Amino acid sequence: MKKAVALSHFIGQLILGILQIVAVFGYVMLFQELFGSIFTGSTYVDMVYLSTLAFLVIHGLWRIIDNFVAWRNAD
Repeated sequence: MKKAVALSHFIGQLILGILQIVAVFGYVMLFQELFGSIFTGSTYVDMVYLSTLAFLVIHGLWRIIDNFVAWRNAD
């Protein structure tokens, strides 16, 4: 992949990764506003909820890092 193409791809993925991470924190705040807490009292529901949020944050970071490495190693 050429450097210019890799750079434009990286910038697009950077924006999407940041939006994904910001959306997770927005979702947490919305959940807190609606229900008073991000914890429901059910251990299973809390585990699924928090692991889903963690996955989304890790995926956003992975998207940014992976495309940065591809841009850095481009021809």
